[in-house]
Amino acid sequence: MKKNKINPKYKILLTKALIPLILITSIKAVFFREPEQQVDIFVKTYMTSSIFNKYKIKDISNLEVIFSDGNYAVVNIQGRDNRSNEIVRYDIYVTKDERHWKIKKITEKDVLSNKVKKYLN
Repeated sequence: MKKNKINPKYKILLTKALIPLILITSIKAVFFREPEQQVDIFVKTYMTSSIFNKYKIKDISNLEVIFSDGNYAVVNIQGRDNRSNEIVRYDIYVTKDERHWKIKKITEKDVLSNKVKKYLN
């Protein structure tokens, strides 16, 4: 019996068609994310690596986008403080101008362990 082999010309054509399709799909997934995902990445980067951030944290244990409409977002973040190593929680209010997210306001929320420490001291 004769096996049905794919013609090498068709293999090349198929490869040339699939590579751009995969690249376009990958680029779309990276650059055209949902607004929540973009604000998520912005807040995570700002809170862990920004030089002039007095609310800087070492690591993030919880990050939740509470509200986002594409131009305004409220994000709740919890992690270890960079200086005191205590667990801290912040509500971060973020706005978006034409292309970039910007921090509008950061408010610190008390965490139960911090309240207990203050009470005991």
